[in-house]
Amino acid sequence: MNHEPTDSPDDQAAPTFVQFRPSKPGPLVVIVPSIFGVSPDVEHCANRFSARGALVYAMDPFWRDGNGPLRIPEDGKRAMARLKRVSDADVLNDLLKLCAAGLGHERCNGKLILLGVCFGGRFVVKASHHVHTDGVAVWHGAGLLPELSNEALANTKVSLDFGAQDPLIPPAEVAAIQEKMSGSTATIRVHDHCGHGFTHWGTERCVPEAAEAAAKSVLALIDQLVGGN
Repeated sequence: MNHEPTDSPDDQAAPTFVQFRPSKPGPLVVIVPSIFGVSPDVEHCANRFSARGALVYAMDPFWRDGNGPLRIPEDGKRAMARLKRVSDADVLNDLLKLCAAGLGHERCNGKLILLGVCFGGRFVVKASHHVHTDGVAVWHGAGLLPELSNEALANTKVSLDFGAQDPLIPPAEVAAIQEKMSGSTATIRVHDHCGHGFTHWGTERCVPEAAEAAAKSVLALIDQLVGGN
């Protein structure tokens, strides 16, 4: 894996990310992680995606904070504290810059998949309003409802995974999302016996069966796009 910056138009230090390169050109997958940052569970998934043929950027939304990845769930208070300091506009701008940089990379075949985990979910949906995405996946992402648009996602394969016992995304909110997306081809899964953070591999929050189902949805998208189709 390589830690590489991208250029920032305001000449500030650029957002840091971890880049995983495939052996030959494939789709770009940009991961926007939870408030814990590019933690080991994110790298675990990024390695799987790269091995499947994707160019993967694991974005650090909190690079300005300077503290790097935090432990799940031990550093929960620190994660919540820096959440209050981050700017939505900065995160979206960083994400769009990474998309542009990755799409221009020699190992990218011009296809784009965005994955948002928890905090990152609403940003990948926001980004779909600004850049064409071939696939959007969100794992237990809060605050999606006002951002979702059937029109913006009309030509995008959408996969949303929620936990049935997630206090941050109650059943009524999931039902409203299902209703809003009912006219689309979006795949929405609600996993029984899962709370928030069920895809955080290697942590006490992880529910392996549900985490694997969510990961397979992204792997299937990669398989479809590896040849540039």
